[in-house]
Amino acid sequence: MIKLILTISLFFSLFGKCESLILKSENAKNQEEAFRLFEKKEVMQIVKCDSVVLLDFTSKKVIGGGGNTFNRLLLTQKNTHPKPLAHLPWVYVSFVKEGHVVTSCWITENGYWGIVREGTSWTIGKNKKILNLVKKNCR
Repeated sequence: MIKLILTISLFFSLFGKCESLILKSENAKNQEEAFRLFEKKEVMQIVKCDSVVLLDFTSKKVIGGGGNTFNRLLLTQKNTHPKPLAHLPWVYVSFVKEGHVVTSCWITENGYWGIVREGTSWTIGKNKKILNLVKKNCR
């Protein structure tokens, strides 16, 4: 799987942006619906993933990757149902299973995160540990 991530990284570092690695999930009308969709759908998608690809928010270029440690960090934290934020994401994390992106999330520099959705991407949680993991896995 690391070979796949390195191949994807090399391809997109040579040929530019990789917006196709950012998958938008089903639209949520409000934050409560976003929580329900996350618990009902995205949790199962994230659990089944075998790796992640990290993308810079601004350039959409691959900046790193890693194994399923991201999955555990997102899923083991208690969702505190934070208030919606108006901050720009810092990085995208795309969850990959067998070479295919199944869902993506965004993370701010303060550790807030949410699933990338059609329409509004509501805040789902906050996890400072994931920031350290992102920094560790960026090249």
